[in-house]
Amino acid sequence: MKNLKIAKIQNRLKDKKIDSLIINRTDEFLNEYISSDSERLFWVTNFSGSAGRAIISQNDSNLFVDGRYTFQAKEQIDDSVISLFYFNDFSKELNKHFDKHKCVALDPKLHSIEEVNKIIELANKNETKLHFTTPNLIDELWSDKPERKYSAIFDHPINFAGIETSNKVDQFIQELKNNNLDSYFLSSLDSIAWLLNLRGDDILHSPLAFAYLFISVENKPVLYL
Repeated sequence: MKNLKIAKIQNRLKDKKIDSLIINRTDEFLNEYISSDSERLFWVTNFSGSAGRAIISQNDSNLFVDGRYTFQAKEQIDDSVISLFYFNDFSKELNKHFDKHKCVALDPKLHSIEEVNKIIELANKNETKLHFTTPNLIDELWSDKPERKYSAIFDHPINFAGIETSNKVDQFIQELKNNNLDSYFLSSLDSIAWLLNLRGDDILHSPLAFAYLFISVENKPVLYL
């Protein structure tokens, strides 16, 4: 099927004076398995694998996948507008886009702090302008983007969990004290689910709820849903 979305993205890049856009297949929690509203890479490329990245520039577009998805990607993408690369080639190809006076864009929420720091360092080294897209540039073009769904959270029974939530939290707080920390902000959904013995149904086939957790050595944990 002819991919018409790449051209729309490239036109938007030209309008915004952006030379290249990095797209990471994840959500703001850096999950591998994500809800339909976070499937931006799939919307752009038609590649439905659970891991991948793309670099869209004004003149070309590249998709990067690992060995699990090479055949699948070849079957799904429009190779007349998208070039397929192995995931190991991502850093080398990314470097080519960091030239003096160029502008590279990404959504920092969809990258780890380590990745963002490396990209900032690369931009500074090459005198490249870095543009953090807020709102996400793909979301601006995704007219039929699904709304995020939130399910009711529920307790994970102690006969399955094995350890009471209060005991887990006490152990966690003790670790904070042992490391001279006053508080900890947790965004890993599976870690939150384990620590609080809570489950949800916000992501298909994953018993997780979208949440953040703030734990302090002096106050009760605060769960943000």
